[in-house]
Amino acid sequence: CSSGVVSLCCCGLRCGTYRPGRGLPGLTCGVVHGSAVVLTDGNDRAAAWNSSALQANNLAGTAYRLSWGHKGHIATVLDAHPKFNLVLAADVLYGAWRSSLPDLLDTSSQLLAPHGRVVLSVCGKRMGAAEEDVVPGIQQICEQAGFCLAEVCRDELLTLNGCSEWEAMLEQFDERWGHILVLQRRPLSS
Repeated sequence: CSSGVVSLCCCGLRCGTYRPGRGLPGLTCGVVHGSAVVLTDGNDRAAAWNSSALQANNLAGTAYRLSWGHKGHIATVLDAHPKFNLVLAADVLYGAWRSSLPDLLDTSSQLLAPHGRVVLSVCGKRMGAAEEDVVPGIQQICEQAGFCLAEVCRDELLTLNGCSEWEAMLEQFDERWGHILVLQRRPLSS
């Protein structure tokens, strides 16, 4: 695994989101790129709202209830969709992040296509952690779960692969949010 700038572009990819709240990252991916979008949330009401948002925006996509680590929820998504190239997870880790991150990674390892990536935005303040402890703490858990992690500068994301459309998706990442991380499953040793 390498660190540093990671080349990403959601153009034409199968895109999923974790806990999308109002669904902005996934809806943007669907609107801007015409990507097939799957919105997931552990809350039934949020999943229903996201289903309505997809319909209201005339987007090809579906919404599901997905609790990280829940085998039945994961199976439901995989029964209906191929594995994902890209998963967007904006502001999904809170106070108990050290105990929920392994479930997020387990779910990701099952839902990601080979070479698929998770783009994760995190904020130490919302996580109840000091900003300087966030990335090393996440990196340690990722390494234990077989994931590589790279922190990406917001400005670098705006210019990756010539996809200036990222700007629309990244508008929600206010400067106070802290870190944008890219997670990818470590290749198996031969």
